[in-house]
This record gives sequence, structure tokens and C-alpha cells, in this order.
Amino acid sequence: MNKALKLIFLIILIFLLSLYLLLENLIQNESFSLLMILLNLLGLVLFNLRLEPQKNINNQYIRIITIFIIGYVIVFFQLHVDYFLGNFSEDNIRFWVNPRIVPKSLILSSIGFYSVILGYVYQIKKFNATTKNHYKYSSPIIGYSILSFFFLLLMILTINPLYLLGGYGNFEMGNTARYSSILFELSYIAGIIQALINNSNLTGEKKSIYVFCKSIGFLHLSLFIIYSLIILISGDRGPIIYLIVGISSAYIVSTKWKISKIKIFVLFFCASTLISGMVVLRNSTDDNTPAFYKLYYALVDGESKAFSSMEDSNSISKSTFELALSIRTLHNSINNVPNERSYFYGQLQFLQIITVIPLGQKFIKDYFNINDSELTSAKYVTDIVGGVGGSEGTNCITDLYLDFGVIGVFLGMFFFGRIVRSIEENTFREKLPKAIILVSYIVICQYAIYIPRATIMFNFRNIIWVFLIIKFIQLISPKKHIKHNETNY
Repeated sequence: MNKALKLIFLIILIFLLSLYLLLENLIQNESFSLLMILLNLLGLVLFNLRLEPQKNINNQYIRIITIFIIGYVIVFFQLHVDYFLGNFSEDNIRFWVNPRIVPKSLILSSIGFYSVILGYVYQIKKFNATTKNHYKYSSPIIGYSILSFFFLLLMILTINPLYLLGGYGNFEMGNTARYSSILFELSYIAGIIQALINNSNLTGEKKSIYVFCKSIGFLHLSLFIIYSLIILISGDRGPIIYLIVGISSAYIVSTKWKISKIKIFVLFFCASTLISGMVVLRNSTDDNTPAFYKLYYALVDGESKAFSSMEDSNSISKSTFELALSIRTLHNSINNVPNERSYFYGQLQFLQIITVIPLGQKFIKDYFNINDSELTSAKYVTDIVGGVGGSEGTNCITDLYLDFGVIGVFLGMFFFGRIVRSIEENTFREKLPKAIILVSYIVICQYAIYIPRATIMFNFRNIIWVFLIIKFIQLISPKKHIKHNETNY
């Protein structure tokens, strides 16, 4: 079945590429939107019905590709579904920018989707379960906790008070505080991965989340609670979600626990409701209505009736509406590139990779005299729309498109799918994989829901930095021998 599936995906992908290159002067319309929605729905159904030879991956729904696809569908297809249902007309320039480029945008998004699922199923291996133990020594978590505490303290001392007091979206956090926040998250998740390594001899054994959290330690968990409170007060919610997903994915890797679809649906509903409520509290301009009633109105009537900034939202999923709005960056990009502006031919990807070196991007910018607006796709799209300060944002298709056009989208998403599959195959073997693979899985899974509205390459820096943090703490920490059961599985 998997061979036939690859052939079907490839045929559809060739059809979409041909359609993109040959189709001209097509204006946005409901019939075409329905056709493309159904075509992507077909791919989604076939992808979920495929045969999975790896027993630890089979029926394992909380992993990179699943979370990524959920985010991808929201970002690139939710507004198109809304359009077909009549929730938004083609006259809403806020969403569509130019009705003449929307069909091309939808085709390009579909190419990205089929490219990633084709890359994922392209070469699936059924391997022997027997693997070697890669970890001989454990290290205490305290080193990671101290490092995390240092960055958390630095963030608190340097954060903009206006940002802290509910100013997310209106005020900047401050450069030092922002980098401290990033380094806190990376050093914190490095500690979670070290807990995985310390218990590598128990990989695959069923244990409760309480036992897993106990292995992490009270001090390390308390830092997460403090950080979450700060983020909640500011009005943000993303970092909390990323860390929770990171901890959850580490638990799943450790226990190989599989959660049923019903439980996933319940968790998704609860998470969606929580996010919706946090959005309401963040955006509400009504200081007279108690927070409890704002949350109640959000749950019963939807976010658009809970606060004024989203009164025009009539989306099928209001809790993910903000995420779906990032499709605008793709519309703005296609509307201007290459007709009015040229491609970057790899500059944007290179400038993301170079961030692995502290101040590396700044050095390249100054040496080659690169404009600020040409450093990232988010800044470039902001410049396209004439934005001054702030950011219009970006998404993974926009980022690849601005560098190499449709070919960049096809190749970039295809190889991303292949890399994700390789990482998942190695991670879900009976024993833990090498450290770089383990770090890659946890970090990518942690941010998987965010990647569609960000870039494919932004996690490269995070992976390298987490890996280096782990190696540094292991180097300076006392070691204890891990007793492994050498029985092959």
C-alpha cells in the first residue's frame, strides 16, 4: 500500500506543480477553493490510513509530523474553508490582499503539504528493534536548574515593565530579556532531556507522569511554574505551550505511551479552550467585566463576542483564528515577488543557519551591508506592506518561496518530511537514540505546532544550542554509571 501511496502523492504533486506554472489570471472563487480543499483532504485521509511498519510509531499520535500537520492545516487552509462556507468574502483585503493571487497561494500551500507527506513516506524502513545503549553515565539535573534560574532571573531584571503587565503585542519585551527568555527555554528543555538520559535504562517501561516529573525534580519544575506565571501575566501563551509539549514528548519517548484518539480530542478541546480564554484576557479592553465572565462569554459565544479586536471574526475555529491569519504573509509575498521584487536565492535560509553562532547574523549583515528588512522573511514581508516597527510575521511556505520560489517550497518541504521521518524512526526504537537525534526530536516536536507559522530552519539554532548545553553541563557535572539491562528486545 505504501508504494501505491507514494505514487498517488507524486502524481498529485506533479499535477499541482503543473497547475501552478500554467495557471494564469484565475480569480478567487468558491469552486476552485472547494476543489483544492477536497484534494488536500484526500491527501490527509490517505496519509492517516497508510500502513506503519514501526510498532512504536504505529498509533502514536503525539509526535512531530502529527502536530506539524495540525498547525499546517490551520495556517494554510482554515481561512480557505471559511471562504467556501461564506464566512469571509473575497472583498476582505485584510485576509486575501489580492483575489487574483489567492488561487496561486492555495496551490502553493497544497504543494507544500503534499511535498512534506511525500517526503515522510518516501523511504520508510522496517528495522530490527535491537539497538545499542548510547548512554553510560547520568548527570544531575541541578546544573541545568542553576543555568535556567540564571537566565530566568536575568529576564526578570531586564524585562520591560509595560510588557510584563499585560503588554504582550503592544510593547517589546526588550532585547536582553528576549534572549534571556530563549536561553531559559533551551536550558530548561536540556534539563528535561538529561532526565530522559538518566533514565535511559528504563526506556519503554510504563510509569506515571508523577514518577517522570519526580525524576525531573521539584526545583526544575518550579522554574517552569514561575516562568509560566510571568508569561501569563504578560498576555502571551506560546512559550507555555512549547514547554508543555516538550515535557510531554519527553515522557512519551521515555515510556512509549500511546494515547487514544478520544483522549487526544479531549486534550485538544481543553487546550483550545484554554488558549481561547488566554486570548480573550489578553485582548480584552473592558476593564469592568470580571475575568470569569470574559472567559464564560468566550466559551459560550466565541472569542469575537468576548472582545472588540476580533469582532469581524466569523471563523469556524475562533481559537485558532490568529494562527490562521499568518496566511496573509504568503499572499503579500506572491503579490510582490517576483513581479515587483526578486527572490533571495538562499540568503534567508543562510542567515537563519548562521544564527547558531552568537552575533553571526549581525557580522554577516554588517560585512555585506545587508538591509535590516532583508535579514528575515518576517522583516521583508513587513517592509512589503510598509510596516514601521513591529512585524507582519511569516510562515514556512513564505520563507521558502521568497528564497527559491515554487521549487524551494517543493524541495524544502520534501526534505523536511524526510528528515522528520528519519528522526522519528530513530527516536522510537526500543532504546534511546544518540544525543543529537534525541535533542532534535524533542526540540522539533516542542515547536512543531509553531513551525508552519514560522520557518523550517529556525529550530536549527535551537537544536545545536541545546546539544551544546547538555555537553557542557555533562562535562562539568559529577557522573554516575547507568546500569543497563543488556537483554535485546
